[in-house]
Amino acid sequence: MGLNAINLSGHDQVHIPNLGDEICRTIRLAIKSLTTVDEDDDGYSSRVYLSNKWFGKYEEKKWFPLMLGKLSRMATIISTEEINVYGKIPSEDKPLKKYPENVKFNIELDDDWETLPTYTFLSNNSDYDKSSKFHTLVCKLSQIIIDTRDIRKGCVTCRGSVGCGKNGGRVNADNWGFFLEDYRMF
Repeated sequence: MGLNAINLSGHDQVHIPNLGDEICRTIRLAIKSLTTVDEDDDGYSSRVYLSNKWFGKYEEKKWFPLMLGKLSRMATIISTEEINVYGKIPSEDKPLKKYPENVKFNIELDDDWETLPTYTFLSNNSDYDKSSKFHTLVCKLSQIIIDTRDIRKGCVTCRGSVGCGKNGGRVNADNWGFFLEDYRMF
């Protein structure tokens, strides 16, 4: 179970399943951090900072259980279901449209996949709008597992995003990608 690379390079055949494992590890780290209360500051910094940074300020009592549920669902599905990650068919240079019937989750990668770095290194002062392979997979997974959408793109427009409709960054795939990319470096 996990992520399978199809119509991708030999490197990605190994790299994509490993990124799937890294995404699950990062989700579990985020869940642990969000559910652990620090004695010295009532858990504010570890529980609220990255949530506020990527999803805007929400009432903690309502948002955290919802967020934890979405994170748990993502980790469970990534680790228990087969998810096929498709590249372009080399001979036709277009995505494969006929998927195996026994696989519920399928992801198609964009043309720029090969040019992306594996990870994006974010900082509080970063205006870095480039994506990474890790970020791209989190975005695609969030779209098929927790029903996010591409509303806004880029680090600058997503940070503290309360402007993506009434639910802010909670429904934007890029926000989930940057949120988990930040936790990966935690």
